[in-house]
Amino acid sequence: MMADGGGQPGGMMGQGGMMGPGGMMGPGGMMGPGGMMGPGGMMGRGGMSHAMMLKMMVALADTNNDGALSLEEVQAVHARMFNMADGDGDGQVTMEEIQGFMQGGATAAPQAR
Repeated sequence: MMADGGGQPGGMMGQGGMMGPGGMMGPGGMMGPGGMMGPGGMMGRGGMSHAMMLKMMVALADTNNDGALSLEEVQAVHARMFNMADGDGDGQVTMEEIQGFMQGGATAAPQAR
């Protein structure tokens, strides 16, 4: 996994973003334990549909609110994910960092690259 060289802090994957701690998919977020997708959440019996969840994810990534995702918006999401997984901020993501990130481990604050 590599950033495109234009990686920026912030966005969907960074601190407070969709994938970061407190974000939609991070620990305590909508898709994490205790959230809508976790045990007892809205995606359980009679819960939110998959289509609605996809619409919500697109809406979160659509930073200019035009109803579509541009290449730049998608790249910003990937850059934030990379920066969150790059726990030591060295510009490379090791298998250990990926595993720690996927298991909800502590990550470094997004690094300016």
